[in-house]
Amino acid sequence: MKYIKFYVSDEVHTKIKELSRRNREPMSEFAKKAIEKELDAADGEQAIDALLPIVRRAVRDIMKPTEERWAKINAKNAIQSGTAFYLLLQVLEMANVDTKEARIEARKKSVVDLKSDLYEIVDDL
Repeated sequence: MKYIKFYVSDEVHTKIKELSRRNREPMSEFAKKAIEKELDAADGEQAIDALLPIVRRAVRDIMKPTEERWAKINAKNAIQSGTAFYLLLQVLEMANVDTKEARIEARKKSVVDLKSDLYEIVDDL
């Protein structure tokens, strides 16, 4: 064991004195434990700082295939929606319906529906 000598402010000295008295141990022992505790905490923070990028990378690698799958599903849904939309327009035009006005009304209803609560939508089904 090595000997260290250092100075502390009066305030710190008073706190160490009070706390060591409460713990019924010498001031030097209390100070030694406090320093060791602080060093252990610093080691823990360094370990967390070292592990954080590793964990982030692992989560990103695990989530990547799922994100790509969802992106493909969303792209397919967008294509299917667009196809259905243009087929409907064709049918409406063949029936001599004003498609511009129908699209405006459908869009308004869609926006209202999307802004409403999910549970309200499910209850309507």
